[in-house]
Amino acid sequence: MNTAVSAQLPLPLSIELAQPVLDTFEIDVTPAFAQVLLKLNRRNRVIRHAWVAELAARMRRGEWKVTHQGLAVSDQQVLLDGQHRLLAVVAANMTVRMRITYDADPDTFDALDMGAKRNLSDLTGSPKHVVEVATRLARMVMPYHPTPAQLGPYLDAFTGAIEKLHAACPTYRRYSSAANVRAAAVLAMLAQPQHEQYVLDNYRNLVLMQLSAAPPVFSALMRHLSEGDTTSDDAFVRSYYAFAPKHGKFSRIQIKNFDADRAKLRAAISAVLSA
Repeated sequence: MNTAVSAQLPLPLSIELAQPVLDTFEIDVTPAFAQVLLKLNRRNRVIRHAWVAELAARMRRGEWKVTHQGLAVSDQQVLLDGQHRLLAVVAANMTVRMRITYDADPDTFDALDMGAKRNLSDLTGSPKHVVEVATRLARMVMPYHPTPAQLGPYLDAFTGAIEKLHAACPTYRRYSSAANVRAAAVLAMLAQPQHEQYVLDNYRNLVLMQLSAAPPVFSALMRHLSEGDTTSDDAFVRSYYAFAPKHGKFSRIQIKNFDADRAKLRAAISAVLSA
């Protein structure tokens, strides 16, 4: 940073920046230049191909933004940071704006990415309990974890119902308040608004383990949740089944055609988004 800019900063920061700093520039990274830099990649981490594909998809969708996180090359011409970003540029076959730091100290490599990762709640500014449910609804429709931009429409469409469910029973309990259960309840409230109170009352009964006050199907759902994987699509489908009043009298939850039922839930989610 030059002296003029440093002089405008608060005194303690100005003193720190008076020390030698790295050379950082903002440049357009073309696929060809990315390949040149990747040839300097001699000590980076194992490639996570799914993450490369996700970054490339964000670039294609126009969601890429320049941040302080970019590329770093050591004074020995070794790529220290940015291999996944560069691989994504190549995969997307697009020119992307990034910051690049030259003459970085190789000893800093082990300190890269050691800070706390920001989650979707941090990035969207929405409460954690809202983001958890909105994310689960999004994951029923898309095959990968949503970006903040992709989660936006779900937050717009579902936050009101999520908050209403949370207000009805803010208690968290293993199994019964899993994100799948809450997402299914929220979807049931919006897909069948005439049964909203039924859903709210029985979600509360389920979480508070007041199963004697709930229709038999919720005892069946609790057995399934406590014995199975609460993060699976199957748990979402069974939970949604339970929140339909017409299934209340059943003591077992039988899913005859899982793929068809999951497709119906995806269609219901899409209908709420487009409403």
